[in-house]
Amino acid sequence: MRLFVAAELPASHRASLADVCESGRRGGVRWVPAENVHLTLKFLGDVDEELVPKIEEALAAVAAAAEPFALSLSGCGCFPNDRAPRVIWLGLAEGAEEAAAVAAAVDKALEALGFGREKRPFKPHLTIGRVKEPRAGAPATAQKIKSLGEYAVPAARLEAVALVKSTLTPEGSIYEELGRWRLGGD
Repeated sequence: MRLFVAAELPASHRASLADVCESGRRGGVRWVPAENVHLTLKFLGDVDEELVPKIEEALAAVAAAAEPFALSLSGCGCFPNDRAPRVIWLGLAEGAEEAAAVAAAVDKALEALGFGREKRPFKPHLTIGRVKEPRAGAPATAQKIKSLGEYAVPAARLEAVALVKSTLTPEGSIYEELGRWRLGGD
């Protein structure tokens, strides 16, 4: 199974994303449907199904030790740069430090199960588009980033983390939540 750990977005953020996200392919960009936008805390990759209960146990412990926090969205950008964009993202105006702390706790907890520690610093963001051909997709990417330059969503409480299964299809990824844990415990 192809898995990742994500922070569950507040309902108000999901509603706002429906107005921002586009669907399908346009201008060399595959836009992420609003219901698939999430804050990735750790990508696990292909995982043996037998390991899932241990992952769930580790995530339950991480969530219980963390507290819910305010999360607000603001701004837009791309990775790695605007000349050859690959990923179009929305940024966090509030909650970035708290999200990074939860991601670090997830990273540490899952290291004991054989998952390597992240080598790059955690950069909290919400992916809203993937550029298939960076040079061809640059104009659509630049237009989207310009249109979202003033994008902002007020703070709402981020209260849960989830283990998500990702199935790749020609039309895009299909996500299935395998488990969810409230920050601060139940």
